[in-house]
Amino acid sequence: MPIKQVFGEEVIGADGALNRGAMREIVFAQPASRTKLEAIIHPLVQMRMSAAIQNAPTDVVVLDIPLLVESPRWRKQIDLIVVVDCNVETQVSRVMQRNGWAASTIEAIIQSQATRGDRLKAADVVIFNEKSNLSILKNQVNSLGNQLGL
Repeated sequence: MPIKQVFGEEVIGADGALNRGAMREIVFAQPASRTKLEAIIHPLVQMRMSAAIQNAPTDVVVLDIPLLVESPRWRKQIDLIVVVDCNVETQVSRVMQRNGWAASTIEAIIQSQATRGDRLKAADVVIFNEKSNLSILKNQVNSLGNQLGL
C-alpha cells in the first residue's frame, strides 16, 4: 500500500484501513504531506471515476468531487458544476455534529481548501442549503433536475 510506504504504520489501523485521524494530523501539521497524499490518492480516484463514467448506463452522471476547484483536471470533463453552499458557520456546526470534531480542526480544514468565493465562482448553479430541512434541499434538487430535463 503506497500510503503505508510513504507515511508509515501509524496511519494504518489494526483492521488494515486508513486511520483518517492520524492521517489528518500529519497532513495539517506538514502541508507537504498533503501534496504527497494527493499524489497517491487522486490518480486512483480519477481512474475509478473514469471507469464508472464509461460504464454508466446513462448519459447523465453525477460526480461528487469535494476538491473540484482545487483539482482542475476534472473541469474539462464536466458539463455543469452544481455547488451546494451554506454559510461557513453552518458548515462548521454540521461537521461538529456529524463527526464530533473540534471547531478548530474543521476551520483548519476549511482554510486549506478553496474559498467559498472560489467555489461559488466555479459554479454554474448554486443550491443554497442553509436550512437543515432536507425536504427543502430535495425540492431544490428536483427543481434543478426538472430544469435540466432529467
